[in-house]
Amino acid sequence: MTHALDSVTSLRWRAVQPGDVPAVAELLTAIELHDDAAERHSLDELDVNMSSVERTAAGTAIGFEGGTAVAFGWNLLSEARDGIEQVFLSGGVHPSWRQLGIGRRLLAWQLEQARAHVQSRREAGAQCLVVAHCDEKSTGRRGLYRRVGLVPVRRHLDLYRPLSGDVPDVPLPAGVDLVPWSDELCEAVRLAHNDAFSDVWRAREVTQEEWAASHAREAARPQWSWVALDRASGEVVGYAINSASTEEWAAQGFSQGWTDRLGVRRPWRGRGVARALLVSSMRSFAAAGLQAAGLGVDTDRVSGPLQPYDELGYTVADSVLRHELVDDGR
Repeated sequence: MTHALDSVTSLRWRAVQPGDVPAVAELLTAIELHDDAAERHSLDELDVNMSSVERTAAGTAIGFEGGTAVAFGWNLLSEARDGIEQVFLSGGVHPSWRQLGIGRRLLAWQLEQARAHVQSRREAGAQCLVVAHCDEKSTGRRGLYRRVGLVPVRRHLDLYRPLSGDVPDVPLPAGVDLVPWSDELCEAVRLAHNDAFSDVWRAREVTQEEWAASHAREAARPQWSWVALDRASGEVVGYAINSASTEEWAAQGFSQGWTDRLGVRRPWRGRGVARALLVSSMRSFAAAGLQAAGLGVDTDRVSGPLQPYDELGYTVADSVLRHELVDDGR
């Protein structure tokens, strides 16, 4: 069976099949190593995606030269959240096969399939977005996205701060006490988290079961976590929940404490609560003998430094831009 891409590239194309997962994994590894990608995909993740192939938006494509896979595209349809579905465009071309127009034609084919799916959902009264991610440093891919109408709308950063120097002194906000994490505060912190993120883009409430599971993880480090309390009422006004992914330390070359969740309730924002929580976390990491502190930040600011993180000495380790397709009516 011929594929639409057969006529516009020198490769032989077909839909991705379950037996192709190892070949896709090998191809992705070559792409991610060459591009020094911020996000890496495991074979297990690809198996999960393959098991959800019925949720792909108009299928997949994998291109072969002889018996070797050198390019692939995959439009994965997410479950609806807040009534909105998302088609995620993923794929790539082996570094040895770039600059031949394959990536451009593959992306055009993916967009054609995605637009058809969006139109069908629109006719059914549903909303659907077309989404693609790429590293901020991938200027070539960003340029390609721009030319086809995919515009950056959000930025996810992994921040890094070495602990080899002094941890900064940050004054504790008036009327606030910082206390170590305790099981007695667990539910109050969950409720504070849901309140703090109620105005955050596409956030949803975390259930008691999800909250308990996150704290039962092997990586969880409650002993390094901190809670900010209103001194007068005892109400939770902020929190920093920390962890350690020790299996990553050897590959990254240093030990690191990671702030999984950082939040401040709206009435207490702008007073330095987040700064105090991050500094207390740094001190906990340093006391445990770790070499660095890190956290992830998601923002609609797609360039430039972010307060208060840059003021505390954090620098950007990785930055991934979320792009969305401009609705052109097609």
